Amino acid sequence: MALSVGVPGREKSLRIPRSYTHLSSIFPANSELLSVFSNSGYTLDAEAAIKACSWGMFQIMGFNYESCGYKDLGTFLKDMNANAGKQLNAFLHLSKKNSSLLSAMVNKDFYNMAFNYNGSDFGDYDVKMRRTYESLEKNR
Repeated sequence: MALSVGVPGREKSLRIPRSYTHLSSIFPANSELLSVFSNSGYTLDAEAAIKACSWGMFQIMGFNYESCGYKDLGTFLKDMNANAGKQLNAFLHLSKKNSSLLSAMVNKDFYNMAFNYNGSDFGDYDVKMRRTYESLEKNR
């Protein structure tokens, strides 16, 4: 059995041994990775598993490590597990690489923030961000 992980157009196919076939039932194409995949996938292909997971408070996908200013995946992973400041720094680097996202953030365009950060299937993230922002502004 094979499983594709990674960014669309640059997926990496993993050959999955029979003992890991349960992974296919918990990894629908448009869902978030579950911890079972992360743990099992890591033993199959650590690099692909790290790139396929989201990290830190900004839930940055591992395949974005270079856009976050990192030269290697190991340093990215170390920083994502270190502290909130390093996670924020990675997010700021990623935002600077995406002019549409940065513009949406500057203009408080919550719909386009959600779209440019999460793609077209962003649920109600735009509404949640707007409500949170308005609540914080009201309590200033």
